Amino acid sequence: MKNRLNIITITILSLLLTITLLPLSIHAEETSLEPKEPDVSVFATKEQMMDGTFAPKTDGTAANYGKLVFGKRQSSDNGVLSYVPLEWYILGKDDGVSGDNTVIFASSSIAAWQKFNSNLDEKTYSYEAGTGYGETEGSITVYPSHYGASDLRDKLKNIATDTSHFITAEQNLLNATTITTKDTLNSTYYTTTDKLYTLEAEELNISNKIIRAGSDNSKSLSVSSYWPYDEERFWLRTAADSDDCWEAETGYYYQDELVDHYFLLRPASNLNLTDVLFASAAKYGEDGELANDAPMTLRFDGSNRNIGNISYDNNNIYVAPSGEVTLFVQGRNGDQNWVYSVNLAGTSVRVTKEIMINDINSNLSYLSASDIDLSKCKIWIEDKIDGLTYAVEAKKAINSVDITIDTPIANNPLATNATCNTTGVDTTKTKVTWDPASETVDYFKTYEASVTLTPETGYVFVNLNTAGGLIKASATVNGKTAKSVTGNTDGTLTVTYDFIVKDKIKDIEQPALTYENGTPIDEFKFPDKVKVTGYSGKEYQLAIFPWDAHPDNNYDPECKVEQTLVYLSGLKEIPGGLDNRNPDGPDVKLTITIKAAKTSNNTSGNHTVIIPDTSVR
Repeated sequence: MKNRLNIITITILSLLLTITLLPLSIHAEETSLEPKEPDVSVFATKEQMMDGTFAPKTDGTAANYGKLVFGKRQSSDNGVLSYVPLEWYILGKDDGVSGDNTVIFASSSIAAWQKFNSNLDEKTYSYEAGTGYGETEGSITVYPSHYGASDLRDKLKNIATDTSHFITAEQNLLNATTITTKDTLNSTYYTTTDKLYTLEAEELNISNKIIRAGSDNSKSLSVSSYWPYDEERFWLRTAADSDDCWEAETGYYYQDELVDHYFLLRPASNLNLTDVLFASAAKYGEDGELANDAPMTLRFDGSNRNIGNISYDNNNIYVAPSGEVTLFVQGRNGDQNWVYSVNLAGTSVRVTKEIMINDINSNLSYLSASDIDLSKCKIWIEDKIDGLTYAVEAKKAINSVDITIDTPIANNPLATNATCNTTGVDTTKTKVTWDPASETVDYFKTYEASVTLTPETGYVFVNLNTAGGLIKASATVNGKTAKSVTGNTDGTLTVTYDFIVKDKIKDIEQPALTYENGTPIDEFKFPDKVKVTGYSGKEYQLAIFPWDAHPDNNYDPECKVEQTLVYLSGLKEIPGGLDNRNPDGPDVKLTITIKAAKTSNNTSGNHTVIIPDTSVR
């Protein structure tokens, strides 16, 4: 009865705890969808694999831990030997190795149990010149605990060239590392240079919990971080005495053991990262949530591998694959990393965020398209070639461009450069070519301007021929739709626009009329056209609007002195070959003079209505 009551009590407490925590959990989910870049543990750039991102600190711990899948290790299941992917810790660049590189340390044994040496007899070690034993090559007697002469080292050399462990392409990526080890018999330090090597004990002290990797032993690895309790014991290269070597007692400390005992091999190596773009934990077919400690696979630069092109904007991903490739989108919302992938077989497509959401497994059902920010995602296409994975990263898509070109003016030279302030366009490459080419612009001609735009690094003009039709960037020139937009195979964009060179209004003949004194106003004959002269010298008779009498006009037919009246109008229609001088239309002013009477008693002089010339039709 007591046990039963305890069980009931525990159950009630568990339910209460669940109910208490439930609102907090819901609230956390609602507020944890902020889009972020993927965690470095599941997506790392080449630079991050080399800098201090994963590099262990002097105490053997690291701010970030990341693993790579590279090569294979031996595995025995029910006595059946097989080879499975091998994971390695990323430790950062080794300055003692040339080029872009990173030190890696196997997180589990690469092979079955192995003796350090087959027996306890002293051995003859053949050394090369300049390796610590003199300036010429030779041989010397050493203890069985001598790493350079060990069977363990020979085993690692064989593994490095064994295609069961590393395919040829992977073998070519293993850099040789020169390490230094002490010869306890001859009291000297010697060097060995191999692609795989075992690590060194920090001190000859069984209480020590640091082991070291790298050409200068600069990578310190603590027991708590890199050789935890759930791993088996593995050999170190440091001699304890004549026939003993240290092995790492995982989760505890060092232990000195006879060299003819069996322990595991957890070597270090160095990877050539010259052609690497990044490493990612994304795998095709594993859409949805991505574990934060999932191991990554190297992706190599596929820009020269004829994989295809990819770009993105706020809502779309544009893919033009060459053959069969896989599209990956890797993101993070809140604390959850996720991945989307789809296989594409040579057909250009546009993938929207809505398509991604619909295709991702149900364990991401809490995400909507509005939660995804493609600018914070890692987007690429990839293909496997010769056993390695090659990728092309997405660039930012340019959907439209706005170009400004100085309008051709007759008797002036044509513009040689355009202006394009669209983000992502190289502003230093906006040269204009003209058809016809001319040093001086002629009147009444059409000149086609052509500008070829070049995208800046990281950008690309949209030019996608999908099954649903062509998707390409649009263009305006001087605010108007371009004549043509052509996407070129070299990634540039050619835009054309026609400029019609019109005549310009140079002069408007301002009409003037004169009437005899006393003429009634309804007998005035107002002109309905005026003569306009263009800069080309051509004359035009252009219709005008009805005349507007200025309100200050005060015509008195009975007045005997001279009177002046002013009327204003404007050009009613401008022919196609003629440009206006200003957007409001040029002024046209009519002056009507009423002569003074011819009587002898006209002594009062002229009568003039003065009109301020400020009105514009």
